[in-house]
Amino acid sequence: MIISSVLFDIVFFGGLLIAVIVDALLPQLAGAVTLIALAAAVYVGAGELSHRLHKQEVWTQEALSTGLALSVLFFVYWWWRNASDLSLLALSIVLMMTALMLTIAIISCANAIWTQKSAAPLAGFAITAIGGLILGALAAPLALAFSAAFKIGAIVIGGIIWKMRERISPPQEMADEEEIVAALKERWVLLPRGGRSLDRLLPVLILGILLMFAARQMGQSSPLPGTPSIAAPAANGGE
Repeated sequence: MIISSVLFDIVFFGGLLIAVIVDALLPQLAGAVTLIALAAAVYVGAGELSHRLHKQEVWTQEALSTGLALSVLFFVYWWWRNASDLSLLALSIVLMMTALMLTIAIISCANAIWTQKSAAPLAGFAITAIGGLILGALAAPLALAFSAAFKIGAIVIGGIIWKMRERISPPQEMADEEEIVAALKERWVLLPRGGRSLDRLLPVLILGILLMFAARQMGQSSPLPGTPSIAAPAANGGE
């Protein structure tokens, strides 16, 4: 569903802020609400990454980029933040779906190479896969962070950066009805009119990493857990 840019900003940044606040009020959730909100944002961003590659006539597959991005995000969350059976179940489902998408992508890419008699699709496969992995890794610090102020700061400042950029370089609105209908057929998630959901997400993720390093440089404790959560049972068992 395509909505206005303003409404999408409210849903995008507001949803992330609400998720962070809920997790701060209910620490027993172990950041699960923030993870879900981040996963939705990463899904949309990874899909747009694939769409941009497609517009550049580069071989790509949306399911590959979204699957790998979510797999990295969920794995890092499970390994460092929450090793519960429920999070392991969620990770297992994501990994199974990604394995299926990866298999389909490999077959599709191989067929494209054979049909085009060119190795260009292989480069597109690599770009899509690496882009998805990087996007998932960039989202990990916000999913791991314990400090609500750390996460809220990244979201608010990232939103301000986006609005400044939008004012300087407004996105092109999709005025053509046929183009809107085509986009609706391809995607079932909320999309901003004019696109650029990835441009909204990246400042938030990059700021999250920068704030983490800034906290360390100022001698403050890291907002991230120091050791993998699943290492605790092993350590206790060895005592």
